[in-house]
Amino acid sequence: MIVKTRGIVLKSFKYGESSQITTIYTEEAGLQKYIISGLRQKKPTISPVLLQALSVVELVAYQKDGKDLHRIREMRPALLYTNLPFDLVKRSIGLFLTELIQKTIRISEAQSSLFDFLLEGLTLLDGSTKPVNNFHLCFMMQFSTYLGIQPSDNYTAATPLFDLREGVFVMAAAESPYTLTAEDSQLWLALAQADLRDCHLTGVNSSNRSRILQHLLRYFKIHLENMPDLHSHEILEQVLRG
Repeated sequence: MIVKTRGIVLKSFKYGESSQITTIYTEEAGLQKYIISGLRQKKPTISPVLLQALSVVELVAYQKDGKDLHRIREMRPALLYTNLPFDLVKRSIGLFLTELIQKTIRISEAQSSLFDFLLEGLTLLDGSTKPVNNFHLCFMMQFSTYLGIQPSDNYTAATPLFDLREGVFVMAAAESPYTLTAEDSQLWLALAQADLRDCHLTGVNSSNRSRILQHLLRYFKIHLENMPDLHSHEILEQVLRG
């Protein structure tokens, strides 16, 4: 079967002398792996540049049901970034988002709403003229919805503290090792309610950003079974500290 689809490149590695195996989240087929041959020829059919992480491409592929590895016939760019590859902060956020997506999306079935969310997020990150230092935090909050682990926004004066394990705001009397402080609970709520375009308005700043990220990473680990550890956030935090 021939499939024509847009896709977001997540990971590529060398295979043999002139091929690469590439993981792509596609609009029509979900998460798929493809083998691309002849990349080190003098005039390759597909440019190796298109296989860089977060490249948004249009591809034509041969897909076989029951197979884990498919073959790409054609590929061309579907989105040309203007800032993301060249801006240190945006590039570092992109690196983190790449690892996050790789280690959390596991199903191969197509989910068009998830693809649209990822594409919109990358487009916003690339084109934003506003500060993006909190973009990854807002992204994680919204991404959790598509992973089926969306936290509750049941905040009230009677339930002011967020519990990472329960995924809800709880009474102060129910405080536990999983409960955020009142300050961090307010920041958590602000992130949960923020639009990606307004992530710079949440109140998260250089003094609490790392702490909130650790809360989000812990939340994901609690609610996604066997989620591997992430490492790129360490580089991102260094970049954001300047």
